[in-house]
Amino acid sequence: MGKLINLGSAPPHDPMFGISRSNIVSRLTRKNWRRKAAGRAKDGRFLYVMVRLGEEEIDGKNQKRYYVRVHLGLPEDRSLNADFDKLTDALAYANGEDGAALASSTHMASADQIPEDRGADIYVSGFTGQGENRRHNFTLRLPTKV
Repeated sequence: MGKLINLGSAPPHDPMFGISRSNIVSRLTRKNWRRKAAGRAKDGRFLYVMVRLGEEEIDGKNQKRYYVRVHLGLPEDRSLNADFDKLTDALAYANGEDGAALASSTHMASADQIPEDRGADIYVSGFTGQGENRRHNFTLRLPTKV
């Protein structure tokens, strides 16, 4: 059976709204995790690591969990995503302080590895046909600068 996870609304520092260097810190803490992301690097790629509080439905009951999500990078970097019962465990993982997968395969990003500020991507899609005959032909992603 699948999981149903509710992370609520995306926070302002979510990368879908763009990337701002002012939202990237070297270490997430109990005071900044709701509005900042950690900058990590793996094989020269920058990873944008966020902690989100969400609810997971287990046996019909909602249980709060902390979700560490890796953005940017490559699709295989998503395997570093994890979830935890306690905020302290999620922060230790996101900061690479617990010796787990994120700690062993990444390191804190240096200033020159952090990407320049950029706005949210714009997507343009094209369709042909109408109603039931409508077919998706293409989608273009247009990155933007701030």
